[in-house]
Amino acid sequence: MPPIRDDLGMLAGNTWSQHSTAHGQIYYVNVATPQLSCYSIPEGWEDNAADTWALDNSVTWPQWRNQRTGRAVLQDPKPPVPRTYLEVPSVAAHLRVVERTPDSPKSLYQRPLSGILRFLFPDNQGFDVTRGEEVSSSGKPDFIVLKILCRPGGSTYAYELCVVNSKNIGTCWVSTENQCRNYYTDHENPDYQTYVIVHMGLEIGFYEYSQGDLSLLSGKLHVRRDVEFVIHWAEYIRNHPLLIE
Repeated sequence: MPPIRDDLGMLAGNTWSQHSTAHGQIYYVNVATPQLSCYSIPEGWEDNAADTWALDNSVTWPQWRNQRTGRAVLQDPKPPVPRTYLEVPSVAAHLRVVERTPDSPKSLYQRPLSGILRFLFPDNQGFDVTRGEEVSSSGKPDFIVLKILCRPGGSTYAYELCVVNSKNIGTCWVSTENQCRNYYTDHENPDYQTYVIVHMGLEIGFYEYSQGDLSLLSGKLHVRRDVEFVIHWAEYIRNHPLLIE
């Protein structure tokens, strides 16, 4: 049985107690047979969609309790719909890491970026955010935003709406823009056009690429301080798809 950090109370029926480790993992201990401890929810106390949850004011930390089973959780199980990506729990967690440690590697900065992109281009609106694929002999982007379209007759396909290039903090913006221009000028389709997002640390910029010209749309935007402008330009891209050649 792992060391008890916090006692979260009993499941309904008082046959299982609930505890949390220092890492926030919840585990369950059978009262009659303490050696029967587990991290999975005991059979018969699983959640279901109709359950109601209430904030537990009997403890000094945020905790919610299932009103049917007594199960406790340490994060709101039915949070309100995020109004901005800053309210998405995964984005908030990843942003805190890089804000506390600005010299973090690019891979850590890409974690909040991934969540931001998925908020800006949600799958329930027909978008898909994937890791980069080879665009040309000059290299590949870090992420691609796809729009799933349907041809007359019902055949669906993925259209490349926007490509995202992520760079280490401190990289020269001009050289990054030139590299992006080379990526797409070298594309196998000479009529290729797309939207481009350049990401560097906590700043991003929105661009449009068409026939060798990379045009800046937004200017540099800070993902926290300029959240409304970031959302605005993503909405612009969603509402102004480029012609598919």
